[in-house]
Amino acid sequence: LELSSDEENGGFRLPWGIRKRLLQKGISEERPISGDEVKVHLQGKLQDGNISITSSDEAFTFVIDQRPREVIQGLELGVQTMTKGEVAEFTIAPRFAYDDLG
Repeated sequence: LELSSDEENGGFRLPWGIRKRLLQKGISEERPISGDEVKVHLQGKLQDGNISITSSDEAFTFVIDQRPREVIQGLELGVQTMTKGEVAEFTIAPRFAYDDLG
């Protein structure tokens, strides 16, 4: 699954089922691509509000498009739309999270 360009919004269009809310702009225009190692701070919550994963003090590191996948597909796709220093909130549908497709 690839991201498509969304020139009107100056970024990338995520597939239906992944929604991004920008909380803080990044400090560059460069985005990670396949094979890049990224470090993120994250907190994953389930719909009921329970925290499923967190990276409190130490950044969580993973490689974009590595197989087997190290993170859920929705997070991997979302991170590819981000720039260094950007803070965003993603809402990820089950098909891009923990079910058979994600």
